[in-house]
Amino acid sequence: MNLFRCVRFYYDLLSCFFRFYFFDENKLYCFQNSQFKAVIKSACADIPFYRDKFLEGDVNLNKVYNLHQINSFPFVTPEALYAQPRHARSNMNCSHMMLRSTGTITGKIKDVYLSCFDWYHSRRLAYLRMFLASGCSPLDKTLFLRPSQASFDIRPKWFWNIGLMREEMVSGLKYNLEQIVSFNLSKADVLNCLTDDGLALANFIRLRDKHIRKVRHLFITGTTGEMLASEERQAIASTLAEKTTDFYASTEAGIIAWQCTRTGVYHINADQIYVEITDGDRVCKDGENGEITLTTLLPCCSPLIRYKTGDRAVLKRGKCECGSC
Repeated sequence: MNLFRCVRFYYDLLSCFFRFYFFDENKLYCFQNSQFKAVIKSACADIPFYRDKFLEGDVNLNKVYNLHQINSFPFVTPEALYAQPRHARSNMNCSHMMLRSTGTITGKIKDVYLSCFDWYHSRRLAYLRMFLASGCSPLDKTLFLRPSQASFDIRPKWFWNIGLMREEMVSGLKYNLEQIVSFNLSKADVLNCLTDDGLALANFIRLRDKHIRKVRHLFITGTTGEMLASEERQAIASTLAEKTTDFYASTEAGIIAWQCTRTGVYHINADQIYVEITDGDRVCKDGENGEITLTTLLPCCSPLIRYKTGDRAVLKRGKCECGSC
């Protein structure tokens, strides 16, 4: 990471924290408006699928001033988007890596293309904000238990040498005994894993009466294509960690929301993703159960605009007890 990229990354991280803790609803909405306009402009210029979709919906792009106009944009389903060839749904000038989803909702595996900026900058910022806002320290060491397809090479950074943001990766495909050895040797403070991987490891430890060093904090992607039942969470947490945070994410969008450590509700990653709750073509009122519909607010390799996820939730606006809007 060169000096310019490093300075920009940490400046953007500080900005993320500032928005999370100090933006009220009006400031957040103004920020989302400016991001939304940039995304629409980028999608129209670089993504043939959206350009054609806007024309079909008779959207006047010259009159897109803010998020109030989002209702004039058509909804997009995973089936429609991922039936398109790669060049029609992604910016071919910046595709550098591919993530493969499990296809939980549609029953079909989806290939998601990301640029290096998407993965190492934007999604990294979202993760670190969640990490630090949940009470973790830059001095904490993280162990990622991940499937091999998501285990991108994590090379040592210069700040690792002074003990900051240290990370290790262990494959979720390894035998449980190997995972336990890696777990204990890493002396990690934080564990990040999928529900199935964490549950399999916790069950193995309990059934075989194996010793494992508990981490202080567990981030578990229980809502990434997998529902995290309360009994599963308790089983994982009692074996692996002192404290657990669930976060909601998808392969297509990255981190969408994470659990507040004080209240247990989920904070939306609102400066990167705009969330609507919809019922068919109708936008639900606050407090009404409906389908989660996403619009990414960063110009990226594979943007999402009014993308229906198939997941359901209830949206609540206002200030949380922790102070964030």
